[in-house]
Order: sequence, then structure tokens, then C-alpha cells
Amino acid sequence: MKKVGGVKSITVSFLTRWATVEFDESVISAQELSRAMFQAPHAMGKDMKYGGFLLLSLPDAKDKATQKKATTTLEKVGGVAKAAYYPQTKFVAIQFADKGKVTSIQLIKALEAAGVKASQAGAKTKK
Repeated sequence: MKKVGGVKSITVSFLTRWATVEFDESVISAQELSRAMFQAPHAMGKDMKYGGFLLLSLPDAKDKATQKKATTTLEKVGGVAKAAYYPQTKFVAIQFADKGKVTSIQLIKALEAAGVKASQAGAKTKK
């Protein structure tokens, strides 16, 4: 994955079996990165595949109606295969379809148009 253009850093936790990828969306979209992760050679052999999804933070999605609105909105965006909300973390996980170049910014704008505040999970902002 370090050879993929736009990837800035990768943090892997073998304990949790998760990797966090920091990337530049002016070079590679979230959907293209997810596809690159799926195509990367797996450490356990050629018959295994990595999966990837994008997490967005929904800090104000406190009720089920807002959570449902968020997942329904995201699933209407072309290139999104599925969206699932996790109340314990206040994140929505987005799985992408095979084709497309959907960016996190496009997804955030779609949510905002539906009245749901969202941001990139782990994004740092200056105060």
C-alpha cells in the first residue's frame, strides 16, 4: 500500500487486525484507495483479500432517525455499496462498489445536504 500514490502513512494493529491509512484525496479518492486495498497481495496467501471501508464521524447522530437518514443518504450516492452506523463510536462505515471515484468530501456534502453533520474520522482540525 505504501507504493500507492497518495498514501501518506499506514498504521497497522495486528492485535485488532485493523489498519488506518492516511491519504491525500487530491491524488486518490477514498473509493480508489478501498479498491487498491482489496487488490493488494494478502500476507496469508493469494486466495485471501483485504477489505477496506471509509469511516465518517457523525457526532450529532444521537437518534435512530438521524442515523437512518445518514445511511439511507449515503447508500443513494453512486459508488456506495453499503453504509452502516455504529452508535458506540458515532461512526458510519461506507463500503464502496467496484467502480467509481467517490471522495469523502462528496459523501460529507451529501450528508450535509440531508441535514446530517459529518467529518472525516480521525481528521485533525486547527483551533
